[in-house]
Amino acid sequence: MSTLTNTLSLPRKRDVNGRKAVLLAGKIWFLVATPGLWVFALYIFGFYGLTAFQGNHARWAEALPEGFLPHDPVGNGALITHIVFAFFINVGGPLQFIPAFRRKYPKFHRYNGRLLVFSGLVASLAGVYMTWVRGSAGGPILGMGNTLAGVLILLFSIWAVRTARQKQFQQHQRWALRLFLVCNVTWFFRVGMFLWILLTGGAGVDFETFTGPFVTFWAYGQFIIPLLLAELYFQGLKNIKPSTQYVISGVLLGVTLLMLIGILVVTVGAWIPRVVG
Repeated sequence: MSTLTNTLSLPRKRDVNGRKAVLLAGKIWFLVATPGLWVFALYIFGFYGLTAFQGNHARWAEALPEGFLPHDPVGNGALITHIVFAFFINVGGPLQFIPAFRRKYPKFHRYNGRLLVFSGLVASLAGVYMTWVRGSAGGPILGMGNTLAGVLILLFSIWAVRTARQKQFQQHQRWALRLFLVCNVTWFFRVGMFLWILLTGGAGVDFETFTGPFVTFWAYGQFIIPLLLAELYFQGLKNIKPSTQYVISGVLLGVTLLMLIGILVVTVGAWIPRVVG
């Protein structure tokens, strides 16, 4: 009887393979997203950083309708704060999810995690200020989406820190991933928007006012969809039917392919021209 019980308690080979498929899909997503985030960080440095160093803040209007305004020092400070801390998130965020790096440099992992939590909170507060005090493209719909993302950053930061202090490391990693995703809504928004323009020619987008049905949808989809995919990934790691796990891995791989296309389009279509222009 004990032998039978032990045998039944062991996962079948196809169950293990199903879980491996989900893990592999997650790794491929990460291997695509990380270079995309670092390219965005290079763009932030190459465009905003170098133009600021040259004293040519006027060029910021190429990327932001309400760019650097000489008569608004507080708003300019909020904008610079948002850009600087977004840079830290783009560069340091992916490092938190590399197991070998985490094991080899545990102290760096802890301090980098604290910096990322702080950066996310500061960047989101600066973003909320710019949205509702200075005004931004997309109007109140996009502003509400970005504000809700800021609220989620606060909530996820609390749970990520709490689970780390309680040494609930599996839960901590999940809350940290959720936090990482909502901290990068600016990146997701651009990647998704340029992918949509490529696929549809910009259907549902009024480029004069930056409003329209798709902008309304993507104001919330920019963080809801990544979070739903994360939950799908977590579900796929559970002891569920292998067929379901293969479907989940297929969905993740399909989304990763679309994300890769979006990264390439926004890099070639916007980021590189602005840096070299």
